[in-house]
Amino acid sequence: MWTMYWLLWQEYYKQLLDFQQQACAPSSRSAVTVNNSEQQSAAPQPPAMGDASIDIGYESLLLEHSNQAMCVWHPIEGCVYHSQNWEHITRLSKDVCDGTGWFDFIHPDYHNKLFNALEQFVGTGSIRHSGLPNDIQIQMANGDETWSWFNLQFVPAAQHANNDGCLGMIVRNIDSDMQVQQDMHQAQTASRVAEQSRSKFLANMSHELRTPLNAILGFTQMIQSEVFGKLNNAAYSEYVENIQESGTLLLSRVNDLLELANMDVGRMELHDLPVNVNDIVNAAIEMHSHAAFSKQVSLRNELAKRAVVLRADRIKLTHCLSNLLANAIEHSSEGDEIAIEGDIDGRGRFIFRVCDSGSGIASAKLRSIQEALSSDQSYYQAESEGIGIGLALARELTALHEGTLSITSTKKGTEASVMLPKDRVISLSARIKTKDKIRQAVAA
Repeated sequence: MWTMYWLLWQEYYKQLLDFQQQACAPSSRSAVTVNNSEQQSAAPQPPAMGDASIDIGYESLLLEHSNQAMCVWHPIEGCVYHSQNWEHITRLSKDVCDGTGWFDFIHPDYHNKLFNALEQFVGTGSIRHSGLPNDIQIQMANGDETWSWFNLQFVPAAQHANNDGCLGMIVRNIDSDMQVQQDMHQAQTASRVAEQSRSKFLANMSHELRTPLNAILGFTQMIQSEVFGKLNNAAYSEYVENIQESGTLLLSRVNDLLELANMDVGRMELHDLPVNVNDIVNAAIEMHSHAAFSKQVSLRNELAKRAVVLRADRIKLTHCLSNLLANAIEHSSEGDEIAIEGDIDGRGRFIFRVCDSGSGIASAKLRSIQEALSSDQSYYQAESEGIGIGLALARELTALHEGTLSITSTKKGTEASVMLPKDRVISLSARIKTKDKIRQAVAA
């Protein structure tokens, strides 16, 4: 079967070359000026379709039943040949498209685009040396006075002896392609608008929530301090403590939402400074020491190199580790241990690891988390429940530092790793005083 088609193609190609040579061969039908002199010479007159010796059967095999039509354009006579399926593809008859008639059906907005391309070709007589694009997109009128999109692909054709060359143009309707592009563009625009609106709403909502929450926490602290008298009831004291803890947690979540919303609208920026990794880890542990003590979970600083200095935003990197630590505490049981490790890997990158000794994460849930962490979607765009606010914010804060966040888990525990690139490692031996040393110096 393929042998038969290959033979047909070879024969068709031979016939097509013969046709191109004849279509652009000199003819004695009329005379035109081919140079600036007063001399007249016989101008090339490509024959009409009926004069060509091409076998219509071979042409029909490759064009008539395809979604493409072809015309041959001559610099003097315009369109001199149209394929048999021209009317089917363009909805325009070949008669009205002969000569320069076809150009009357091209949308005015695309006249210059097409004419400039043809002028480039006429100037050199060659597609290769004219700088002519392989194809262009234009709009053409249909028979029913509507407009359709078409792709014009330029192909070489035989030349005249006097170098007045012919140009082949393969025409394909691309209405469906353009509609898909338009729909995609509209969908992307709508998505961006919706995301910005959502982020602005969440940012405004977060601001409005923080005000009453701060008031609740302030009054709770006053009650705990018994400013206006004793509570005289242990249950009330316990309730007030619960209100304080829950309010603090809620305020923390609201702040996280606000940060995520700011990242979504591009308001979050880094303020890079030299920071000591030991200070960051100690600060994160100190922030959660009370929560860990309440659950009887131990927190340990197990940095392999405590004198490493990074170029980072101290507050945001501490917040990132703090969220990972809070997540580990939340999913730990009484007696579990959580360690923050850190070291330089073989490629010079610094890696923080928050490791717990819990029972691990179920495989299905772990896959969901890993997919969410590797996704380009923001927390608000994600359709699955993959990660919570804390992990989502840790991922975004890590990404701001050009790093990556990953999660692994076994039955012996879970490990969250923050990898920072090599260019963020300033020094392996701190030349700035850590907070511990500053405290010691002040105490002395």
